Amino acid sequence: MMSFSPLRLVGLAVVAAACVSVSACLDAGGTPEIVVGVAAGQPDQAVLGELIARQLAGRDAATVRVDAVEAAGGEDMIDHLSAGTIDVAVICTGETLAQLNPQAASTAAANLHNSVAAENRPGPVELTYDATLASLPGGIGVTDSVGGEGCRSADGPLPNNVLPVFRSSRIDRDLWWSLDLLAERLDTVTLQKLSAAVDAGASPAQVADEFYRAALVDEAFEEQAREFAEHPRWL
Repeated sequence: MMSFSPLRLVGLAVVAAACVSVSACLDAGGTPEIVVGVAAGQPDQAVLGELIARQLAGRDAATVRVDAVEAAGGEDMIDHLSAGTIDVAVICTGETLAQLNPQAASTAAANLHNSVAAENRPGPVELTYDATLASLPGGIGVTDSVGGEGCRSADGPLPNNVLPVFRSSRIDRDLWWSLDLLAERLDTVTLQKLSAAVDAGASPAQVADEFYRAALVDEAFEEQAREFAEHPRWL
């Protein structure tokens, strides 16, 4: 089962009115909402869902809302994306690879020790990312960057890093870069701090507020933003 480090379920700060379908949810300008999917009954995704929603809304996107969907793992999230019921989600790389392509997962696991021993070769995280990307169906995009080891299911042979995934038709270059930048900042230590803050009694909204307040004064974060503005990159 897909799961991240324990988080308490709290209401999300970025919420729009309930709609029957994504296509029926339009802002005043006629643009469909961007829907961030989180697994129902898994409160540990609440903070990640809110962070993503705030990140996208902060890039002047259309209205962003978070929906709970039935999902037992990354494969189910990919199915929801392919069906168009959600636009963005977060998966665990190793777990999702094992569900989508067991043979590729087995091969990747067998090759992990070779990648660790060899110089100038991709490491376990990169190998698992590449294999997961190759196993995704058409129309599904991912960020260039993966987050840290924030998945409780990280007890198998493959790394389980958090990875934003999305419908390519709904996320443009600017929003893709915004998601990529968020993934870069969600390293293992940061994920642990987010979890600890919520366990200590803070709401996901409060945790997200503090995360972005820190980002605004983070010189490295601002430098990355300036670099992208000068030298845009896209898949």
